[in-house]
Amino acid sequence: MTDDSTAERNALRTIFPNARLILCAFHVCQAFWRWLCVTDHKVDIMKRQSIMMRFRNILFVTDPEEAVKLYEGLTMDEYIKTMPDLLNHLSNLLEQRLEWCISSGRVDLLTRGNNTNNITEASIRILKDVILQRCKAFNACALVDFITSIFENYFQRRIISYANTRKTKDSIYAMFMKTARNIKNISKVNDNEYSVESETNSNTFYTVRDDLAVCDCDAEKCGRFCKHLCTIEQKSGVIFPNSPRLSIHDRILLARIAMGIR
Repeated sequence: MTDDSTAERNALRTIFPNARLILCAFHVCQAFWRWLCVTDHKVDIMKRQSIMMRFRNILFVTDPEEAVKLYEGLTMDEYIKTMPDLLNHLSNLLEQRLEWCISSGRVDLLTRGNNTNNITEASIRILKDVILQRCKAFNACALVDFITSIFENYFQRRIISYANTRKTKDSIYAMFMKTARNIKNISKVNDNEYSVESETNSNTFYTVRDDLAVCDCDAEKCGRFCKHLCTIEQKSGVIFPNSPRLSIHDRILLARIAMGIR
C-alpha cells in the first residue's frame, strides 16, 4: 500500500512482480482534493467540498454495486456534467478503481482494517524526529551508528514498555466493549462456532469462529478485530490474536524479542 508515486510503484512491480499494489486512501483523497483546488480546473469553490465528500463515499463504501451507483450519481450531477476536465479526471480514477476503491480492490485482502499507509510514515517520522532529531548533518559512519545503536535502543525500550502494559490499546478495546455490551443474542452453534446478533439489525446474525478468530461481518473480512469477536472474547475468556489486548504469552514474546532472546 503506497501513495500514487510512479517511481515507487514501478520499483515495487519490478522487485515483487506477484505483489498486489493498492493505493493509500488518505493519499488518494489528498490528491483528489488538490486537483479540485487547482485554479486552472475551474471548480467552483463552493462545490469542492460536496464533490470531495461524494468521492470519499465512493472510496470507502464496501458494496461494489453501491459504489457504482454513487459513481454514476456523481458523474450525472448537473454541475459536474458541465465540467469536462473533472469528468475526464473521474474517468481516469475509475480505471484505477482496483487500486483505490475499497469495494473493488481490497475487501478480500488481509489489511486488518488499515486503508492508509500512515503507520509506515509514522515509522519514518520516528526516525527523523526522535532518532535524528531533524538534523541532516550526519556523515555515513554517524548515520550507521545512529541506526544500529540509538534506533535499536529506542525500539527496545518501546517494546518492553508495551509488553509491560505501560503503553497499551486499552482505550481501543474499551470502545469495542462499549458496543459489544449492546449485543444480547448469542448462541453457540458447535464447539468452535457462534452465531452473534448484529448490534444495529436484530434480523442479521454473524458467524464467529473462536478457533480461527474470524467473523464474517464486513469489518472482520479483512482481518480487523470487531465487536462480535470482542463479545465472544468476553464470553469465552480467551484473547484472540488480533485483539488489542495482550495475553501473558504475548507479553513474554514481546519481551524476548526486545531483549534478543531466542
